[in-house]
Amino acid sequence: MRLYTISVLLGVLLLGIQAHPFLPFAQQGIRPDLVFILVLYLGTRTEIARGPGALLATLLGYFCGAFSGGPLGLYAFIYLFFFVAVDLLKNVFDLYSIYLQVLLVVVCSLLEGVLVFLLCWGFFGHSQMFETFKNIIPKQLALTVAVAPGVLLFLRSITSCLSQNSAIPFFSLLFRPAPDKTATP
Repeated sequence: MRLYTISVLLGVLLLGIQAHPFLPFAQQGIRPDLVFILVLYLGTRTEIARGPGALLATLLGYFCGAFSGGPLGLYAFIYLFFFVAVDLLKNVFDLYSIYLQVLLVVVCSLLEGVLVFLLCWGFFGHSQMFETFKNIIPKQLALTVAVAPGVLLFLRSITSCLSQNSAIPFFSLLFRPAPDKTATP
């Protein structure tokens, strides 16, 4: 239960970072999809069951859709689709390696861009959308892939601390045990 709660809080934190207007290239609409990296990471974890994980991915997708201003339910569907696909893929491959997770982010981010384009074009049919996607999607993919190793290492350190039932390292200053004052030098 702690892992699901921390995942929701991490999703909100990453969404806040992702939506920040002072990120590089944010004024052009190019932002790394940090929440998508979290959803893919959660799909690779064996501790996350498929049912609650799918609910979590859908919730994160609705949060992302609310902040992005896109069609309601688009990101919820995409995040749910990729979570279930990665969850099924982890039964075939051992996706614990950070290198495979980065490769997974690269492939899934490319597929996400194609899926977003196809869904928006199919449902809304804007002819000018192709030019917008052609200019933004490759840059957004490159930025997402560039930050993916750092985000994955951050997520891995947090989940390892949760599984070991220890304090999270960046909060370790707050939870440091008091020095023993009974010992005399």
